[in-house]
Amino acid sequence: MPSNWAVLCPGPSLDSTFDRDFCGPRIGVNDAVNRYRCDFWCAGDPAAPPAYPIRLFTRADWEAVGDRFPDSGVRWQRFSATAALILAACYGARRIQVYGADMRPAPGDDPELRSAERFADELVIWRRTCEMLSARDTAVVRL
Repeated sequence: MPSNWAVLCPGPSLDSTFDRDFCGPRIGVNDAVNRYRCDFWCAGDPAAPPAYPIRLFTRADWEAVGDRFPDSGVRWQRFSATAALILAACYGARRIQVYGADMRPAPGDDPELRSAERFADELVIWRRTCEMLSARDTAVVRL
């Protein structure tokens, strides 16, 4: 597998930052798979699948890779975006380019699901996950 991967998160910046010419494997987080074609779909609670063939990576799969990436207080399994980073690392990624990971509420977001507090919690877990991957020689670059 290639060592350069892309993770596409559904934040508003995805459309303005994503390199459409990216030629490595792509992991779509939640509904980002409906905006760009991806090779994998990382979703804790998947809704309607995209209209093309894709490999699904859900909470049950996250548990299965836990022995390779033990939680150790990182809590990467709590959010789809951090689980997507682990998925790329499981396939040997050495560089993960992340698009659309804005880590803040967007206009129109449900405040019960996408609050500033929720994103603050996710950002702490994101940083811990990136540190864990960095210790394993995998760089995460948020664009």
